[in-house]
Amino acid sequence: MSVANFVLHGSVRFTLPKASKALHSVQNATTFSPACSQQALTPPSPIPPFVVPVMSENCQKLNVFVPSSAGFHSKLPVLVWFYGGWVDDKYHSAWGFLGSKEVIDAGITNLRMRTEHIAAFGGDPSRVVSGHGGVSAGAISSALLLLSNKRFDAFMLPGSPVNTGSVREAQPYYDELVAANNCTGSKNALDCLRHIPLDAFKASVDKTPNLFSFSALQNVWHPRIDGDIMVYNPLVSVSKGLYAKIPIMTGDSDYEGTTNDEFLGYLRSKFVSQSSFPKSAPAEVAELLTLYPEDPTHGSPFDTGLANEITPEFKRIAAFQGDFTFTGARRFFLEHASRTQSAWSWLNFINNLDPNDCTRGRTTSGVFWPKWNDPSANGSTSLLTLSDPSVVSITAENFRVDAIKYLFGLLLKEAE
Repeated sequence: MSVANFVLHGSVRFTLPKASKALHSVQNATTFSPACSQQALTPPSPIPPFVVPVMSENCQKLNVFVPSSAGFHSKLPVLVWFYGGWVDDKYHSAWGFLGSKEVIDAGITNLRMRTEHIAAFGGDPSRVVSGHGGVSAGAISSALLLLSNKRFDAFMLPGSPVNTGSVREAQPYYDELVAANNCTGSKNALDCLRHIPLDAFKASVDKTPNLFSFSALQNVWHPRIDGDIMVYNPLVSVSKGLYAKIPIMTGDSDYEGTTNDEFLGYLRSKFVSQSSFPKSAPAEVAELLTLYPEDPTHGSPFDTGLANEITPEFKRIAAFQGDFTFTGARRFFLEHASRTQSAWSWLNFINNLDPNDCTRGRTTSGVFWPKWNDPSANGSTSLLTLSDPSVVSITAENFRVDAIKYLFGLLLKEAE
C-alpha cells in the first residue's frame, strides 16, 4: 500500500515536510504514488533516455508491504528498504539536496513516520533494520543513516558512508539555478525559486551535471555535511567512531564506477589536482597516478584483460571511481567498524541480526559467513562473494590494498 505520511501546505518547496493529520477512515492505498520530481538522466547512445512517466512535488508517501494477516500485535521484524541503483527512498535530486549558504538539507525527516506508526501495520518498533538491495545512491543514503541519530537495530547495506563536503560547496550550482530562473535580482532568491513553475525549474535542474555527464559519480545533488544529520565529514566520523554501534552487513559490486569513459583530464582536474587535495604535497597527489596505472589489465571491469577498454583510460577511471566512491569507502568503514561491532561484508539477518543464525541447522546459502576482518591484520578470507552464475563463496579481501589505503589516507587528511 502507498501511505501518505506528509502533505504539502502552500509553497513549501525547499522546506521541511509537515506530518499529516491522523486518518480515521479507510484509505485507498492500492496504487503507487507519483515519483518525486527529479533530474533527467541522459545516458550516452545507444542507451535510451530514462523516462519517469508520472512525477510530482507532492510525493512524500511511503510504500508499506505487510502480510494480509498482520495486526497491531503481530510484532513482525521491519525492513526499511532503499531501492537499488541510483534511486533513493523518494529521491529528490535538487529538490531534496539543494546546497548553498542559503539552505540546509534535511532529507530524511520522514523517518519519523517509520518509527511512530510501525505497530499500526503489524511491525515491531524495536526490530527495525535499514537495508538496501542494490548499489549506488540508495546504498550510500542508507549508509549515511549510520552517522545520524535515527534509531535502527541493524543495517544491511551494500554501501558505506562516503567522503562528502559541506552544503556550502554546492553554491556555484545553486547560483546557476538562481540565474537560470531569473531570480538573481530578487530580495530572497530562495523564495523566488520556490515559486518558479515546476516545469521551468526542472528544466534548469536538468542542465546541471548528472551521472552520465563528464563529472560522472561526482554529481551535484547529493547529501552533504549539514550540521544535523551529518555533523562531520563521514570519513572523520568513521575514524572517530561516531557511528551507530549495531550489527551491519555491507558490500559493493566489483565493477562499480564504470559509468564514464573519459579519464585522464578529468582525473587530473577533478580528483588528482592540488585544488582537490590542498593539504597534500604535489608528489603525494601524483602517486595516485602510479597506484592506478594506465594498464587496462589492471582496470575495471577487473579480471577482463584488455577487454572492455571502451575508450583509452576508460578502465583506469572506472577503477579509481569505484574505489573512491564504493569499494574504498566500504573497506575504510569496515576497518573501523569491525573493531567495535559485528560486521559482515552480505534472510536470517533481519530476524536475528546474524546471517549464520538458522533454526533449521544451516545457513540460507549453505556457506558459513565469517565476520569481516581488517585484511592487513591476518589476511583472513572474509568476503562473501556472489558470482554469476549463482555461486556463493568466501574470498580474500586482498585486492588493491596499497592503492585504497593510500587514497583514503589522503582523503582523511583532507577531511580532518
